[in-house]
Amino acid sequence: MDRTRLHLLWDRMEIIDTLNRYATSVDTRDWDLFLTCTTEEIVADLVSLGFGEPMILQAKDFLAIIRQAVSAFDRTQHLISNHVIEIDGDRSTCVCCFQAQHFRQEGADGRFLLIGGTYDHRLVRTPEGWRICRYKVVKTWMTAG
Repeated sequence: MDRTRLHLLWDRMEIIDTLNRYATSVDTRDWDLFLTCTTEEIVADLVSLGFGEPMILQAKDFLAIIRQAVSAFDRTQHLISNHVIEIDGDRSTCVCCFQAQHFRQEGADGRFLLIGGTYDHRLVRTPEGWRICRYKVVKTWMTAG
């Protein structure tokens, strides 16, 4: 296998690892790990979740939105699959399926919220590795109980 193909495979692995770190950071509430997934400034498109227009935010402000969203739940589990990755030099796109499961303790009202859809992210290569510079959620279904 030539070096170009090896570099492409390495980049794909690092991009998928970035998205896995994002999911792990949210589910474990490891906010330092979360900040290793994004650029310092990020475009956050949460329109399909009820937010207005896409927002340009500092990473810590984007983190505050995510923290608030999951703080109402005792546990979350974010599953990501079917990565379709395109790499163009130091920029990439990654569209993948997600299922986000949110649970409250037994007996609480609204014990769960399940959301499915796709992430449509843009990433850039930095000296620290690939980082998400545009975060877009496309919700295709949701159920609660």
